[in-house]
Amino acid sequence: MKHTAVDLLKWARKELEHSHVPSAGKDAEAIFAHSFNMRRENIYAMKAFTPEPVRKALFRHSVRLRASRFPLQYILKNTDFMGLTFSLEEGVFIPRPETELLVEKILGIIGPMRKSRVNILEIGTGCGNIAISLTKMARGCKIIVSDVSRNALDVAEKNARAHRVKKDIKFVQSNYFDKISAIYYNYFDIIVSNPPYVIRSQIKTLQPEIAYEDIKALDGGADGIYAYRRILSEGTRYLKRGGALALEIGYNRRTAIERLLKNDGRFFKIDFYKDYNGYDRILIAKKRRGTR
Repeated sequence: MKHTAVDLLKWARKELEHSHVPSAGKDAEAIFAHSFNMRRENIYAMKAFTPEPVRKALFRHSVRLRASRFPLQYILKNTDFMGLTFSLEEGVFIPRPETELLVEKILGIIGPMRKSRVNILEIGTGCGNIAISLTKMARGCKIIVSDVSRNALDVAEKNARAHRVKKDIKFVQSNYFDKISAIYYNYFDIIVSNPPYVIRSQIKTLQPEIAYEDIKALDGGADGIYAYRRILSEGTRYLKRGGALALEIGYNRRTAIERLLKNDGRFFKIDFYKDYNGYDRILIAKKRRGTR
């Protein structure tokens, strides 16, 4: 039996809608383009379509996989961030659009520095989207990135090679600051992280796709601010006096994190920025001069 592109897309959309997949139509188109190796915008322009049996089987398998709530990004093996494309593999944290605001705020910090070299440390790099975006978009960035996951670091290195910035990024397998050498105390102009911030008891209430990601990249402990305590207690010594701490924060966590910073006492000019949904999402704080 012959099938047109429209026939296959209708079937796919129905399968995905039956499983309550958000954006079922767009996901069906993305899987179609991926399976048949074509640009998404060309799908409906085809006058004739005779799918190869192998590709047709791949399409059906991928649709059923997505219907099981397997993340679309893992099916496509890539995702877009800051206008760039990043390779992804199952278990590596999937970048969210909100994190683009974190990159934008850091670019705003780098601009006025007027330095030929800006030293940055990123904790929990995932697929490397933050570090690579910064290196591509700002001159002089030299970045050390860490992640506890070897798999994530391998993917991040692959992305750095693909974007031709590997020479500007050093990769370290480390749980927070455990493997970051003491020679870097008071060294970094900026420390950046999108740390785990989901309250542990709430993880099971999130969308089903979360189960396929690295839970360690999401689990913020009993109160959602475990990572922020560690970054403040262990990481501040790595930041230059006057340097900037740039962090993404979770929903409704501003008050608790602001209290942490004020109790710590080593930071001033503590600013929070809202995302496009109106939630406090980004924290930028400057380290006081004269503090360790």
